[in-house]
Amino acid sequence: MKPLHTLLKEYIAKSNYTIYQLAMDSGINRTTLQKALSGERPISQENLSKLLPFLGLSVTEKRELDQAFLISQIGEITYQKHMHLKDLIEGINLPASDLPTPDRSTAVLPGLQLQQTCPVTGIYSIITTICNLLAAETADDSTAYLYTVSDFHNQFFSSLYMQLQVTNLSRLQIKHIITFSKVSGNHDEASLSNLRTLSTLFPFAMSAPRDCELYYCYEEIAAQKLAAIPYPYYLMLPQNVVLLSGDCQNALFLPRESISYYQQHFDGMLQSSMPLLDDIDTASFLSTCISLSSSARYIYTLETQPCIASFLDEDMIARCINSELDPSQIRLLSQTLLEHCNNLQHTPDFLSIFSRKGYDDFVENGIIYQIPSGYYHPLSIEDRIVLLQRLISANQSGQKRFILARGEAFRPQMEFFIYDGAILFTRTPDNGSAQICIMKEPHIIQIFKDFLLHTSYYKLIYTVEETTELFRKSITQLTGQLSD
Repeated sequence: MKPLHTLLKEYIAKSNYTIYQLAMDSGINRTTLQKALSGERPISQENLSKLLPFLGLSVTEKRELDQAFLISQIGEITYQKHMHLKDLIEGINLPASDLPTPDRSTAVLPGLQLQQTCPVTGIYSIITTICNLLAAETADDSTAYLYTVSDFHNQFFSSLYMQLQVTNLSRLQIKHIITFSKVSGNHDEASLSNLRTLSTLFPFAMSAPRDCELYYCYEEIAAQKLAAIPYPYYLMLPQNVVLLSGDCQNALFLPRESISYYQQHFDGMLQSSMPLLDDIDTASFLSTCISLSSSARYIYTLETQPCIASFLDEDMIARCINSELDPSQIRLLSQTLLEHCNNLQHTPDFLSIFSRKGYDDFVENGIIYQIPSGYYHPLSIEDRIVLLQRLISANQSGQKRFILARGEAFRPQMEFFIYDGAILFTRTPDNGSAQICIMKEPHIIQIFKDFLLHTSYYKLIYTVEETTELFRKSITQLTGQLSD
């Protein structure tokens, strides 16, 4: 990517304007413009906007210039980190029809066995060989397994696991330990590697089969040291071990004599690993949120709905909880929900970016996604109006910010809650349960927070004012329904 000042010089040269003419016509001080074009001083957003009408840029050139300007503001490394998070969000939101489909033409050879070390080159060949070996294990009704230690930095494992589903290895037990680099200090390479893994991992985790158990752990090994190892990852099958190169293009298939060593290593890593997604019930989910938010200085969220829970009060909770539940369940749910609401209300710095679909479900039907449908009655129109009024007051005061995501930019299957001590990834609760992952690595927390604060740069959100106007229109709509 060319630096901003280089791009500007090229575009100005193509425009046939002289620096003097451009400064005069745009109203920019000539010295200021010259310093910006030499790279001596960064150009401001205001001055860049003044230049654009005179440059005659194509859509592609305009996009390239916007990207270069953003990099000049936040730095190349931060920009790369943000792009990984953008990939993560877009990957999670990918419609099922757009997901890559496995190759159903893969030939499965149930009799295949490898008795000696065998190199295999090419992702397709490696995946096919693994499928064939596992098919041989299940041919005699035995239970096959595939245990893996690697990061998740590219599509190799997504493709492999999808292919295993197609080849009908229904009795296959999969355990995958994803390794993250433990980042201390300012190690951008390790941080980028972790974010690259997240951007590939979570979209897969959203569609992974239930018998695919995903775990994660942190390793001290530096990214550059890992890159120097010819085969840093391995997969363990009942009769073979597969050593895999960092780019997943080369593999060594080892005979069964090597299994005991890798089995011991895998068992040790599994003991120090954590499940990627834990299944918990709604009360436990709320308790987790309470624990994380109790002393949080800030909470930034990317979620399905505006954080409606932050404005529920005791009377609303009493009205909406399903009275047919067991009394002890009602009491527990009410108490945890109320405590959760109180924590959110007292958090000094709060930002909620939410989707249009979740918002419409709340306005039109009184649905609260954080509570399973069987646990509550939809909010009344009167309560919805009160909550919308509270959202408006919060936006106007600036104490809390509730901002609508643009169009289809965010259709979440997973939500993100960023606290100053942890980041909580969660599936929206359904039928009384949720899946969560808690990460406490400071660099992951910081880059998620930084990304959410820069979402306007990527044109992913509306402004606070535009969102507040949406709240007002919804109040008018609901008020009209009351009078009908």
